[in-house]
Amino acid sequence: MAEELEQFQLPDGTMVATGNIVPDGEIPYLFAEFPEARLLDDKDVEKLMKAKDYKKDRIKHGKYLINQSSIGKCNASAAAGGLHQIREQTGQKHVALADNHIYYHINDGRDIGSLLHKGMEFIKDVGCAPRVLPSGQIGHLVYNKSQVNSAVRQEADKAASRFKAWEPYKVPDDYEGFRRTIATCIARNYPIVMAWHVSNASMRLSNGYVDQGRGPGNHATLFHSGKWVGGNDIIHPDLKNSWGPTQDALYGPKGPSWGEAGYGLMTMQSAFQCRKFHDFYVITGSVEDPENSNL
Repeated sequence: MAEELEQFQLPDGTMVATGNIVPDGEIPYLFAEFPEARLLDDKDVEKLMKAKDYKKDRIKHGKYLINQSSIGKCNASAAAGGLHQIREQTGQKHVALADNHIYYHINDGRDIGSLLHKGMEFIKDVGCAPRVLPSGQIGHLVYNKSQVNSAVRQEADKAASRFKAWEPYKVPDDYEGFRRTIATCIARNYPIVMAWHVSNASMRLSNGYVDQGRGPGNHATLFHSGKWVGGNDIIHPDLKNSWGPTQDALYGPKGPSWGEAGYGLMTMQSAFQCRKFHDFYVITGSVEDPENSNL
């Protein structure tokens, strides 16, 4: 596992981190693949995709776009972003979640990044705490629990159970299963946490598309929506990054911006590039927050 974070410079000069770690050996079996019986055919995907607009989804989901800044919490940021989206999709009131709460639980207490499947396991079994708690707030640059006041830390661990993923599924690692699952889930508005490889060229888009480097995947992000293209690709996923721009300081430092207001399209082949190294996962639901009506 990498001991140092890879950092890159955005066009405005801001330094940002990646933080997704490539597993050593086989990933333990934690969750099932997306059910084949729930996959859609091209006609059903097309019908659903033509009723939506990824550019409008960018505006809607951009309200909660995260800036991970200089620490390697991309995996946690993607997981928290996925919970934001699925809670909105299932009609629950929005609560700003603290990706740092996930991060300091899955990184062995060091700012060295984390494993994709560890983020999934945490939001399924434990959840993610709100950014703001009665006794205080979890800071954006926190990566070790010792950096959090003990009262806040205790409240965070207790509150996290209100914000858990329900029935996350693994995306298949064969291309046919992969593209069909990605298309189905995006058509159904399910967020997908995935990994891709950032290089210096990735700091800018190429005609609206992500320029992915050659590597096993050093950065975790979220597919939040997509563009219908038909043919073998079916759709092109739209990637929601975690390098800003943030609209509210609850989601990270304001100022920096990557891509088209934080977004960039990917071809299906490019999306598939790092799947063999990481278990991409789909969040299909969230637990019902018992305090939802009182928020």
